[in-house]
Amino acid sequence: MNTLDYIKKVQYDDLYDRPYGEIDYLLLAELSYLPFDDLVSSSFATQQASRLVELAPQIPKDPSPLMTERYQLLEAMVASKRYKNLKLMGFENTIDPAENVQFSALVFCLKPKTFVISFRGTDDSLVGWKEDLLMSYQTEVPAQYLAKSYLQQALEALEGEIYLSGHSKGGNLAIYAASQVPADLQEKINQIYSFDGPGLHTSVLNSSDYQNIHEKIQRYIPENSVVGILLHSQAPAQIVQSTVRNGLSQHNTFTWEISEHAFKQAPELSAESQQLEATMLQLIEQVPDQNLAEVIQTFFSILEEGGITSINAFLQWDAINSVLKVIQSSQTLTAQQRDLLFSFGQAFLQLRQKVRREAPKKDS
Repeated sequence: MNTLDYIKKVQYDDLYDRPYGEIDYLLLAELSYLPFDDLVSSSFATQQASRLVELAPQIPKDPSPLMTERYQLLEAMVASKRYKNLKLMGFENTIDPAENVQFSALVFCLKPKTFVISFRGTDDSLVGWKEDLLMSYQTEVPAQYLAKSYLQQALEALEGEIYLSGHSKGGNLAIYAASQVPADLQEKINQIYSFDGPGLHTSVLNSSDYQNIHEKIQRYIPENSVVGILLHSQAPAQIVQSTVRNGLSQHNTFTWEISEHAFKQAPELSAESQQLEATMLQLIEQVPDQNLAEVIQTFFSILEEGGITSINAFLQWDAINSVLKVIQSSQTLTAQQRDLLFSFGQAFLQLRQKVRREAPKKDS
């Protein structure tokens, strides 16, 4: 059973009879990817909120392959008693490739004085994935700054039970923002749900502000995680089983397996995921921030010069040409920079190869 099956299972369950659980918070994180621009008010006032069932027919179609299942999710949710009357408000969406920023968030009102603040994750754009990697050497990337500001405004405006949720970078933003707001506002947060979200910079994890919210974090990553094992994390993760093998496809939460009202858990991360985690952490820890910045900026400049503007295009790109282009461009760098760039490129090529080798699991 996946999330779409789960919606059918609980479609008649009233919120008062069955309170929200981990799967419900994931549904809202996925729903936040939809283009609500000019449809949902930026105000945090419930009087200006819009019901999901009324918004659905007005939401424009995004042709990206990554969005297909999210529109199916929307259709299923508006057809269910449990979700159709969700109220949406506080929508913000900022995308600026020149500043390496992609940020979006909104608030769901479940019932009077019960709210979920959901942060959108990384979309298919290269700028979003570049920003994810910038987190490895920047203590605060632009999206994190915007998330902190957004959350503070929301917490100041809302009263009642407040939950945070986010998938991919959205999970990172939820945790980061919660760790940065004043202590009195941190107390208003009930729990924070991160679904395959990357970790944080060590300077954040070592702060007393982060420790204030550490116990509120509920973290979920798939068994062959690629995104959720990036950077550092102190919060223990629940490992979720998936219906596909490779890590990037497992980042798609519609492949996550559900039993009854919880995710099916795996005993540990796969060997491949553990190896990738070790490789990326070693790269981050051994390379000075300034050099790592040059590597990341150069690598993405090469992709952009080659006309690669999305992750989907990157995964279709011929591997030989990508290697040659990286090597050719790296000739202008120092030997150390060239070696770092090559190591970085190898990590990405390894990720691509895992995607291309994907095969569905066989039933046991």
